[in-house]
Amino acid sequence: MSKLFYKEVEEKVKSWERNIFILAFVEGLLLMSVELLGSRFLTPYFGSTLYVITSILGITLLSLLTGYFIGSELVLRKVKVPTAFIALMVASCYLCVSPLIGAKIGAIGLSWGMITGCIFGSLLLLFIPIVLLGLISPILVQAMNEAGLVAGTSAGRIYTISTIGGFVGTFLTGLYLIPTFGTKMTALMIGCASFIFPAYLLTILGFKKGNLYFLVFMLVLLSVLGISSKPLPSPVNSKVLYQSDDVLGFLQVLEYPNGSRVLKSNRTNQSVIDFQSGVSYLLYTHAIASIVTGTITDKNANILLIGMAGGSLVREFVNAGYKNITVLDNDRRMNYIAENYFGVTPGSYSFLEEDGRRYLNSSHKKFDLIVLDVSNAEQQPYHLFTKEAFQSIAKSLSENGIVIVNLVDFLEESKATITKRVLAGMNFANLNPIYFKDFYKPNSIPTTELDYFAHEKILLGCKSAIAMDQDTTTLNECCSWMPFAVNLRKNYKNSTQTLSFTNHLPFNDDTPDMEVLSFERSNLLRTSFLK
Repeated sequence: MSKLFYKEVEEKVKSWERNIFILAFVEGLLLMSVELLGSRFLTPYFGSTLYVITSILGITLLSLLTGYFIGSELVLRKVKVPTAFIALMVASCYLCVSPLIGAKIGAIGLSWGMITGCIFGSLLLLFIPIVLLGLISPILVQAMNEAGLVAGTSAGRIYTISTIGGFVGTFLTGLYLIPTFGTKMTALMIGCASFIFPAYLLTILGFKKGNLYFLVFMLVLLSVLGISSKPLPSPVNSKVLYQSDDVLGFLQVLEYPNGSRVLKSNRTNQSVIDFQSGVSYLLYTHAIASIVTGTITDKNANILLIGMAGGSLVREFVNAGYKNITVLDNDRRMNYIAENYFGVTPGSYSFLEEDGRRYLNSSHKKFDLIVLDVSNAEQQPYHLFTKEAFQSIAKSLSENGIVIVNLVDFLEESKATITKRVLAGMNFANLNPIYFKDFYKPNSIPTTELDYFAHEKILLGCKSAIAMDQDTTTLNECCSWMPFAVNLRKNYKNSTQTLSFTNHLPFNDDTPDMEVLSFERSNLLRTSFLK
């Protein structure tokens, strides 16, 4: 660009305070959108763990630091406002191609391990666009200074407007655009919108290459649209019935030739059923149904199910004749999926889009049964398994109420630290903890299999002693086919076992120990089974 062009631009910029503020607003909006979308592009591959969040925040700060420093150096070298325009345009283009970068990073990064892969992925997704966005503010502040504003005033105004843009971008992207259009389309929409304003300014300022930049951008955009329009690869011999990308995760409903349907969250199985019969292939649902039908004979009992997934437990309870079922899930898509793809009967239960912990803390209703069956892909939200959470559960139980927990942990008891600490949490809340024996055949799961380190364990807590009905005719038909479910009812005392937990501290709200302890399982799952 010629010195004459720079001079003409600067003369016009002096009377363009409003446009400078709009540019700062767009920069802030794009910055937060890049950060939020970056985390969503990594989630299907690395999950929504503490390590992903930490990597995103750490690389964001590193990138901003670098951008601010480069921007300050560019100001010393008398770089003018058009450089900020071009930086914003390049960052917008980068956001448009981020979905493609994220897919490649996920496939490659997992071979490096969870933590290294998260950091590497965050670096490639965020560093370039955020550095470009970071260098814009110092240039805009200098432009305002040269227009006659005091340095502190110009810096304060620019960063205020930029922060307002970030505020709008965060809520617009997270609460509306991603849930409505998905992450890929949101990236394209925000990238296009952020590109247009600086490109327009350069064009009307007489920058002759502005049209060329716009043409290049359109070619990039069309290429991305063409590639992203291709269906995502699905497991062999499966058909994608439903697919949705949201801030809460990437969901797929797959159908296989044998008639089975699978709900996947960030590529991990959440529900697996035979669609014709509605029978769940996940055995824990039958174990829980057998316990419930044997201990709660009143069909008008108040039941609270925290966590829905494909609704297999809802179907079990409805088939058993229970009439007062309340289901909580913080992802409204689960209710839609359960009713439209997994055969759950609408109106047979009440659904609330709600976090279980918040609901327990705010509701005064008493329940005869609370079932905790929650997961975010392979992670179980630790705030529902702390001693404080079990105190809230205990307060929400009726005098003879029980809580049943489906927990994921190592099969080998010597490594099942999470299980022991959850039992300790129940005990802390004065809920007599009961640990059920495994419902798989002994030694049937090799240590190299997924079910060994991501294993279903059933725990029960009760305020008073419970009586198990040994009449197996009250079992649901599907459960009556399961030998372990029949044996659980006939030989209840022999179906429980003692697991020493007295030397273990319960989880608490202050420290995310459960997430830390889950890292080994997450790492094995992501790097060995979900490549």
